[in-house]
Amino acid sequence: MKYLLELSGENIELSKYEALSISDIKNYKLINKYLIIETKNNLSRLAYTKKIYKLVFTTTENKIKNKIKSFNWRKYYKKNFAVRSNKSNLESGLASLIWNKLEKPKVNLTKPITQFEFLFLK
Repeated sequence: MKYLLELSGENIELSKYEALSISDIKNYKLINKYLIIETKNNLSRLAYTKKIYKLVFTTTENKIKNKIKSFNWRKYYKKNFAVRSNKSNLESGLASLIWNKLEKPKVNLTKPITQFEFLFLK
């Protein structure tokens, strides 16, 4: 399984090495404070990691609409959903694209069962 880890901003190098030692990974990608790894190990013990995301795909900002339209959202959708992004002005447009790919979709912005998060990194 691929993961995207949001590392603690206090000490990126320490956070990175902690994650790599627990996951026993040699290949990784570090973008700012985000670490992309692939592992089968349990990551719940990470002290210097703020969030752990299941990474379902990566793409560029100019290709995101096509990627969303071709992606199998039903595989991850459970009862209702919300879309979050570090570019909040794009959330409703991204949610609309996902909405169109689901059968009988429901949105729940306060307590979603499924939350799709889009991170735009440079």
